[in-house]
Amino acid sequence: MTPTKKTTPNLFQVYQHAEEFLRGFMARFNEAYIKIAQVHDSVALAAFHHGLQPGKFFDSLSLSPPVTFTELLTRAMSYLWWEDLDRGRKRSASEAFSPRSEEPAGKRLRFADE
Repeated sequence: MTPTKKTTPNLFQVYQHAEEFLRGFMARFNEAYIKIAQVHDSVALAAFHHGLQPGKFFDSLSLSPPVTFTELLTRAMSYLWWEDLDRGRKRSASEAFSPRSEEPAGKRLRFADE
C-alpha cells in the first residue's frame, strides 16, 4: 500500500496543544510542512497562525503579519529563545525552593549564634 500524499490542507490539521511549548508545535508543523511538495507562503502562514495557541507570539503575528514563511521562522526564533530562558528560570526557581533539594556543600547559611 502506498502512503497517502500530503497536501496543503494537511497543514491546517496541525494544532498547538494547550500546554505545548512553541518549540514542540514548530517541530510538528515543520515535519508536516516538509512532507508537502510545494507550499505557497501565504498558505503556510495561514495554517501556522490557525494552529497556534493564543499568546504573545500569536498576538505579534496578528498585529504585524509576516510576509514570508522565512520571516515567520526568524521571528519565532526570538520567541523560542525567550521561552527557553523562561523555562530555565522557572526550573531554577523551583529547584532552589524545593524542600526536597539538598543544599550544595558550603552553601549553608550561618547565623550569628551558631
